[in-house]
Amino acid sequence: MPADTERVEGPRACGRYEIGPTLDLLNQVFTPERAGMGGWAPHLACEENREQMRVLLVNGRIVAHTGLYVSEVVTPRGTLRLGGLWSVACHPDYRRRGFGEACVRDAMRLMQEQGCEIGGLGTGFNDWYRRFGWENAGRQWEFELDRGNIELLPRLEGYEVGEGLWPDLGEMLALYAAQGLGARRPRELLPTLLHRPPVRGGCYTAAAGGRLVAYLLTSNGRRVIEYAGEAPVVLALIREAFHRLDPREQPTSSTPGLGRLQVETPVLDRGLPALLQERRLPCTYNHCGMMWIANLPSLLDKLGLAEEIAATETPVGWRLRRGEQEVELSSRQLTKLLFGPEKVADFAPDLFPLEFFHWALDRV
Repeated sequence: MPADTERVEGPRACGRYEIGPTLDLLNQVFTPERAGMGGWAPHLACEENREQMRVLLVNGRIVAHTGLYVSEVVTPRGTLRLGGLWSVACHPDYRRRGFGEACVRDAMRLMQEQGCEIGGLGTGFNDWYRRFGWENAGRQWEFELDRGNIELLPRLEGYEVGEGLWPDLGEMLALYAAQGLGARRPRELLPTLLHRPPVRGGCYTAAAGGRLVAYLLTSNGRRVIEYAGEAPVVLALIREAFHRLDPREQPTSSTPGLGRLQVETPVLDRGLPALLQERRLPCTYNHCGMMWIANLPSLLDKLGLAEEIAATETPVGWRLRRGEQEVELSSRQLTKLLFGPEKVADFAPDLFPLEFFHWALDRV
């Protein structure tokens, strides 16, 4: 059918009976990268989140989608509202016609309407999103452990080690929340998050007298993506997990074993990151994904900085003033100033980059 006779509908919310066809599109676009989108994102592609699944239809057929999921992220200065974009997809037969872009812009508009200060997404197509103002940002360390340095970590003694989720998920949630850094997790959502592939089954716990003291989560048995609890215990638990994942016998070419384990942490001068830094373990300083500032005035207000920093919007970005100090930045430079990792301006270095972290379990 010629394009001028096509009936284009949307972007709009996914209809009540359109979740299935939308998942069919996502499975076609992303499989085998993500085997079974319904299982990969059960809390995203569902009735409760349906109106935040933005779809575009051509002649009644769903051909493009961008999902939005809103959560609150706790920081030491205040709590921010984050909109995560997930599964941006367009059917191969309908690409290069602006349908995917339309869905992304619609989701960004909705993000602002729902009071989000920031947006986040993970992608391998960074330049495509830069057109909309997104930029690599956020800070994390990735420590590298292997058979040559794992013995620098202490042995775990006097604790009961378990493989698999702690029976009382509420205790795990309490340890996580006590860190005061990361997304707020409703108790009812935790089982869904913990059973998402590739996290499923990758949990190690340390307990004393029947009380949970620490836990860590691994992804595909090769990366620690989350931990909580007493830092010295977590440090020793990582060593214990490494040896459980790595074969005791001499590995062969056909069974090479674990070999190495990466540990993702926030950039902090305390807790587990500080203990790993003290041992001078190999470490990569990296961003967490792509971010977008959806509402700068609200962000400054939420962090208690509205009185200290004056922000004025310009045709290309923002002008910030703090006392006698002033800087003009593009919207993408602003994202890096606030969240790092790169230094784009010598402005308020005692405040920025912000202490912020979004754990992999919560990223969409």
